[in-house]
Formats: sequence, structure tokens, C-alpha cells
Amino acid sequence: MGCSTSSPAVMPPPDAAEEAAKQRKMEPVKSFRKATHQVSGDDAAEGGRSYADRASEAEMRRASTDDGNPYEHLDPEGSTYVGARSSSGLPNGNGKRVYADGSVYDGQWRDGEPHGKGTEVSVGGATYVGDFVEGKRHGKGKFKSPTGDLYDGDYREGKKTGYGSYKFSSGESYVGNIRDGKQHGQGRYVTEDGDVYEGQYHDGMMHGRGKYTFADGTVDHDGEWAEDDPVDEDGYPINK
Repeated sequence: MGCSTSSPAVMPPPDAAEEAAKQRKMEPVKSFRKATHQVSGDDAAEGGRSYADRASEAEMRRASTDDGNPYEHLDPEGSTYVGARSSSGLPNGNGKRVYADGSVYDGQWRDGEPHGKGTEVSVGGATYVGDFVEGKRHGKGKFKSPTGDLYDGDYREGKKTGYGSYKFSSGESYVGNIRDGKQHGQGRYVTEDGDVYEGQYHDGMMHGRGKYTFADGTVDHDGEWAEDDPVDEDGYPINK
């Protein structure tokens, strides 16, 4: 009897979308780490120099009787101020100051410093609307970067710290605990592709207990993380 041989079945070419999905699932942490980097930083890095930054850099001029300005020694060089002042000449109450670089603070003052409710607009286009204490952003505030990224939440001593939300112009978002402008504590991050990480962070990185879910509902990893990488219960990296 003759033996018949059959040719191996020819597999159809892989669907491009399917291959792209597989590639995404092979490198979830790499793509997600890129997204989370947008949260890191402070207002200065995003084009929003604070009053405290400008005040520390500005040289205060001494009073001069020649130009007849009794407040010259009280205002940063090149700035103009219109508003209420204390008996000693310091901005006190409601007022607006335009700085030499074109940035503006308009709001409440106390003893020469922004204190209370106010609005800052930087020359680069960044804006902050919220609370100030002794010249620093402190309390509740809303910050918009020149690129359209939004932060709405807590400030402490001039830095984003406490609880807040980020909405990026790219479509990504974060809601949760923040320290010094970075995710720190419990939070939820959604990428522009619709992937979701919900869990613990440390210093801007996925660290602790957390769950990463793809947009199609597939769970990539539900467990421990260490510095943006999924790990097993013993802390060893899990190769995806």
C-alpha cells in the first residue's frame, strides 16, 4: 500500500489588529510607564512660576526721593501694583501685580504677599486659581499648563500634595493621592488607550498592591508591583 502524505495546513496571515493587541499585552508596563511620567514634576516645570519663585529672584530696590514713588522699595524691580496697601505701604487686601516678566497675580494680599484667594497667570500661559498662604499655593487650587493639562486638588507649601485629579490633553487621567506632584498612595490611572491601573503608588511609580486591566477587560496583572514592574508574592519580577 502506498503512503499518502498531506501538506501542512497553511496558516492565514495574522490580522494586523490582533498582532498589535498582542504586542501591547507583551509590553504593558513599558507603555504605561511612559504615560505616568507626565504626572511627575511641579508647576514650574509646566510653565507656571509661582509668586514665591519670582519674589526670591527679584532684587528689592531702595526708596528714592527722585522719582517720587514712596513704594519703590516695597515692590520687585520692574513690577507694577494697583490695589489696597497697609499703613506701611505693603500690598494688603485686594490688588493686582504685573511683574517685569509679564506674569500677573490678581487677588488677596497680606503684608506684601499673596494670601487668601487669587489667580496667577504666567507669561508662558500657565494659570493657577486657588488658595495662597504667605505667598505660596496652599489649600485647594486648579492649575492649567500651557499644553492644556489640568490639575484640580490639594496644594501644600507650593506643591501638589494631598488628593487631586489630573486630566491630560492626550486623553489620559489620574485620580488619587499625590505627593510633590507625583502619584503617591492609592490612585487610578487611565491611559489614552483605555487601559486602567488601580492600586498603590510610591514616588510616581506603581508600587504595592495593584491591578492592571486592558481596555478590552483582560486583566494583565492583579497583585504586587515594584517600581512599575509586576512581581510575584516574593518580590521577584514576572516576565510577561
